[in-house]
Amino acid sequence: MVEFGDPSTWGMTVDQFIDEKEYTLPITKPQETLDSKKTFGQYARQIATGAKPIGKLIAAESGIGALLAPLDFGEGRTAKEVLLNAVTLGAGLPVKDAREKSDYVDRFGLKDDLFSAQMKQAGVGKIREGMKMPELTEREKLALSAAEQFEQTVLAPRLEKQKLKYKAASKPDFGIDEEIN
Repeated sequence: MVEFGDPSTWGMTVDQFIDEKEYTLPITKPQETLDSKKTFGQYARQIATGAKPIGKLIAAESGIGALLAPLDFGEGRTAKEVLLNAVTLGAGLPVKDAREKSDYVDRFGLKDDLFSAQMKQAGVGKIREGMKMPELTEREKLALSAAEQFEQTVLAPRLEKQKLKYKAASKPDFGIDEEIN
């Protein structure tokens, strides 16, 4: 008996092989199938059931991500950043930007002060009537200033540069954007 893939069967389709050759279907299950049942055992069905919501979540992420992508590209984000934002349902870029800002402020030794200042600012709207808002220390003010400097001198120019690249690459040569008299 000849097996499919043998040199004598090269050039044949599966249908031709079935029509022309003798073959028998294996009676026993392949060893890989048996091994996987041993590995997962009685939990195989539970694993399969538990995987269904994950598949639905991935489908939802790709749908929502597709809606966010034009906004991210319009902001001047790179394709890698847009993908990050898509798979994290819009949470990836704010976290990435906060991390970059924190690293920038840490170059001045003010990382802990930035965190402290941001925590104080986050509680501003939650202070009860009659309570005083906590004062920022000089180091916290410097940390906030460094964070603002990061946004103005590093992040904003980078986004603007990428935005101009996208605009130049997608500009039509039809004269549509020219003023009509």
